[in-house]
Amino acid sequence: MWPFGGKSTQDRLLEAMKEFPMIAGWGVQATVRGDTAYFIGEVPNEAGKNFLESMTLGISGIKHADTSGITVAQTEAPADIAPMDPASAGDPGFSVGQAIDNAQDVVQNVSGSEIFASSDTFGSSTAQASAAPVSPVPIPSSLAKGAYRAISNNVELKDNPIDVLQRGSSIILRGAVDSQHEYNLARQLAMVDGVSAVDSSDLKIVQDVKAMVADRDENQEVLYTVKSGDTLSAIAQRYYGDGNEYMKIARANGIDNPDHIQAGQRLKIPGA
Repeated sequence: MWPFGGKSTQDRLLEAMKEFPMIAGWGVQATVRGDTAYFIGEVPNEAGKNFLESMTLGISGIKHADTSGITVAQTEAPADIAPMDPASAGDPGFSVGQAIDNAQDVVQNVSGSEIFASSDTFGSSTAQASAAPVSPVPIPSSLAKGAYRAISNNVELKDNPIDVLQRGSSIILRGAVDSQHEYNLARQLAMVDGVSAVDSSDLKIVQDVKAMVADRDENQEVLYTVKSGDTLSAIAQRYYGDGNEYMKIARANGIDNPDHIQAGQRLKIPGA
């Protein structure tokens, strides 16, 4: 079975957001168009906004976060929150690198009671700090940040479709690599300082996976060029591990008769 299970980039982002119950308390919504994730809703403070931007980090196919649809309930930042970088403040379209750097700078200076309180706390306009001092805590995706950078900066792995997520102090790898060697390498690189375990049960070995996902359109949809003798069911088998999923490809490309495809035709492969 294709490692992403035919799920779109947006579906995978929403799954990643579910890893953090506090986001459900905020009621934030996310959509993905092209290589950009768009967020709308309200967060308790600026640190929460930057955390959402950092959430795009580990999702393969997302390169930017647009938080122009996010409002901040807290009108004045607490004294212990580091100021935003003026160069990126007010710019709704952050790159992944900017997003996580800002989030790291801001959230590591926020006490746990202010940003990581229960969902009920976020029902009020401002999250109140506990009377007792609380040690600063790292951003929930800071380990994923380190693992993602280690993997994406590696020449052997950078073009593989890999999602890097975090649950507690564990890293979750989902996607595909070309070989057992790359599988082992991805696990090794994901074990950055602070990571207690790497779950790679959804990281699959798919021969020639880099070539399979190399051709993409402006919306980051994978494209496949039909070759002589190809059938939609054979293409579905290659990408989804199930030839019966051919209608998914047919619908995405407006094909009325799945038996009629032509060599040289470029097909979108949704969820690849």
